[in-house]
Amino acid sequence: MSHARPQPHCGGAQPVGTRPNPVGFSAHASTMARDVPLPERLTVFARAGFDAFEIWWPFSTAAPSRRDVDKFLSLVAAYPLRLSGMNLYEGGSSSGARGLACIPEAAAALDSSIDVAAIVANETGCGTFNLLYGNVSADIDRDAADAAALTSFRKAVAVLRGPNTRIVLEHLSVGNNPNYPIRTPQQALDLLDGLDPDTRLHTSVLLDGYHIAADALDGESAAARLMASAEYAATAGHVQFADNPGRGAPGTGALPIGHFLRGVRAAGYTGSIGCEFVCTASTVSSVARSLTTLIDT
Repeated sequence: MSHARPQPHCGGAQPVGTRPNPVGFSAHASTMARDVPLPERLTVFARAGFDAFEIWWPFSTAAPSRRDVDKFLSLVAAYPLRLSGMNLYEGGSSSGARGLACIPEAAAALDSSIDVAAIVANETGCGTFNLLYGNVSADIDRDAADAAALTSFRKAVAVLRGPNTRIVLEHLSVGNNPNYPIRTPQQALDLLDGLDPDTRLHTSVLLDGYHIAADALDGESAAARLMASAEYAATAGHVQFADNPGRGAPGTGALPIGHFLRGVRAAGYTGSIGCEFVCTASTVSSVARSLTTLIDT
C-alpha cells in the first residue's frame, strides 16, 4: 500500500516564509506536546516550522496488525513532516523495559518489530532506527548478553540495510535506568565494534546529551560531561538532547545546551538533532524559535 503525501492539513498555519524554521532539528513526538493527541501534535510541529519528527515505537505491541501499521503510515503521509527516526520495539517502556537486543527469549518479538520497521522505512524513507540494548540483572552473563545483542544488530541490519539507513545504539543514564548497562557513548561504540566490518558500517551510536549530563554529580561536572561528549558526534548516527534537571526544553535547566549543539556541529555531525525534551503543545512554537538562536549564536 502506497501512502502518497497529500497537502498538509495545518489549518491556520502561518505562511511558510513567516514561520520560525528550526532547520536541522527533529521534533520528538513521544516527549513534546504529549498533552494533545498524536495527529494534533504533528500539526503543532508543522506550524512551528519543524520539517521532521521522530518517535519511540508507535504501536502497542511488537507485531501490530497491518491495519494499524497502515493507519500510522497514513498519519505520517498527511503532514509536511518527514519521519526521521523511530525506536524498534522496546518491550514496553512504560513498564520499565529498555529494549530487547540482549534478551534471547525476546528474539521473536524483536524480529517482528524489525519487519514492521522495514515497512515503515520503505513507505516513509525513515533511515534511523534505535535498537535499545535492554535491561540486565546481576545474575546475567554479560558476555552472553553482549553476544545476543550483536546478533540482534546483525538481524536488524540484514533486514533494514540501505544506503542511508543506520541502526543506532543509545546509552542511557544509570539514575533512571539502573539495569541498563550501556551508560556512555564509548560503551556503545565498544559493543558495536564487535560486529563484522560490513555490518558495522550500518550501525552507530545515538549520542544523547541529556543522559550524559544526568549521570553527573553536580552542575559543574554535568556541563563538563556534556561538552566533552560532543566529540562523539563526529561518528554518531543520531544526536538527541534535553535540558537538565527536568528533561525540559533549553533554558528550563542548567545545561549549556547552545554550546553542546555548536560542539556537535563543529565535530562534523550534519544529521538532524532530536529534541527529546518535555514541553507542552502551547510552548512548541516559542521553543522552535529559540533552537535556531541557540545553534547560531
